[in-house]
Amino acid sequence: MTRDSNATEALRHDQAALLAELEAAGAGIKNAKSIRCFCHDDRHASAGTYQDEGGVWRFKCHGGDCGFCGDIYDVRARATGKTVADVLRETHAMQQTKTASKPAAPKTVKITTVA
Repeated sequence: MTRDSNATEALRHDQAALLAELEAAGAGIKNAKSIRCFCHDDRHASAGTYQDEGGVWRFKCHGGDCGFCGDIYDVRARATGKTVADVLRETHAMQQTKTASKPAAPKTVKITTVA
């Protein structure tokens, strides 16, 4: 796995990142198990988060005809109207930009003087 894919995968294992993404999408969050779904007019919390067997944090709505379920990238895709593939491409591009903008480690230069 590359550093970028490691970062992408790490976000899937971060409950706080999922909750932040849900909040940005418009979900009403009382706590991780009591969330008003952002996909529909949810007057009462019908959704929550859970960690699957692979350690990935997921959002699940139990309300009416919704049934939306997904990880941080599924939530971002649904909230923005993009495909998950587009969201992952954008995430990868942002991570590339962050990596490229990091300054290189300073080089040690040995200076000798001639007398």
